[in-house]
Amino acid sequence: MKNEKFFKHFQGVKKAYIVEPYNILLPDHSPKILKRLQTFEAEEDDVYVVTFAKAGTALMQEVVHLLHNGTSEPAFEMLRDLTFPYLEIACWNFPDDFPDSFKLIESSPSPRLIKTHLPYSLMPPKAIEMKCKMIYVARNVKDVVVSYYHFAQKMNVMDFKGEVSDFVELFLRDLVPYCPYFDHVKGFWERRNEPNILFVTYEDMKKDLSSVVRKTAEFLKKTVSDEEVATIVKLCSFENMKANPVVNKNFFQEEKVAKEDFTYLRKGIVGDWKNHFSKDINDKFEKLLDEKVKDPQLKKIIDCPVK
Repeated sequence: MKNEKFFKHFQGVKKAYIVEPYNILLPDHSPKILKRLQTFEAEEDDVYVVTFAKAGTALMQEVVHLLHNGTSEPAFEMLRDLTFPYLEIACWNFPDDFPDSFKLIESSPSPRLIKTHLPYSLMPPKAIEMKCKMIYVARNVKDVVVSYYHFAQKMNVMDFKGEVSDFVELFLRDLVPYCPYFDHVKGFWERRNEPNILFVTYEDMKKDLSSVVRKTAEFLKKTVSDEEVATIVKLCSFENMKANPVVNKNFFQEEKVAKEDFTYLRKGIVGDWKNHFSKDINDKFEKLLDEKVKDPQLKKIIDCPVK
């Protein structure tokens, strides 16, 4: 892909590709990684946490991690990037000595826990064929944009230069990695009733995490006591997750893949877009929502009201 405005702002991205059939924008080494995904050996009990970038990944990842590994101190200290690999991380220009996610997954004990931001159309074919469990988290698109904007500024692989209005303009034109957002959510929303897919929202997690923990445990066929649910909810509070260096990815600074003032977990709130969007920006989003999303129930999820 050649787009001067994209590369002007995403200065850490050296190449970008529009991947068919849904014109998904992916960075740098994507062709090689997509090829590896075609032959990726899925296992029946694999568990995928799937989100669009900055849509609640860390919170659901932590819930699933604790459900599988328990809430003891050793489990809390496990490096999530090793025990819960980011499937397509090598799409980005991370250092060559970064762990190979495919090898990490291959060597992981069952059930293997996998994080990805890929849309349904690009999920590993064998994972689709074997009906591996997939937990999808959707979030208010406006909050996604604000969170993604701040994240993209701090990560060297993106190194975004510009104002939030610049990021919004690119996002609305599907010129941000993993866009188009609406198709990403639709891909899982349309399959939400399939037995191997659990569709939840970030807003529900923030409103009543204990209910989402129970729902997730039931989906994963895990038995949890009231005490265990309460412990998971406590460990998954924003304050506790941010204070945990392995969850907040403090090693990103140590490895110099992020700026010195980087923090993986920034605010963790619902409705932060109101602190960043002008009326003009909000009107543009509302117009695009009307054009792209016809299902009223899905529209409410993507543009949920902030009380």
